[in-house]
Amino acid sequence: MKRLGKFTGKIYDDDFDFSKCLECCVCISPEQANDEKFIADRHTKDLLDCLNCMGCPAATMY
Repeated sequence: MKRLGKFTGKIYDDDFDFSKCLECCVCISPEQANDEKFIADRHTKDLLDCLNCMGCPAATMY
């Protein structure tokens, strides 16, 4: 199952080594991964969560 990075909005493939992932992710279906509106809406909501944390390496790099 694909995953969407909460901070960056990056879509990670199934074969990505998540032990090296620099951010929190949510699982998404292949259909959702191809839906640009879904990705944009979900990423906006995820960023609101990120504002309360900012603890992942992805957040501290920017």
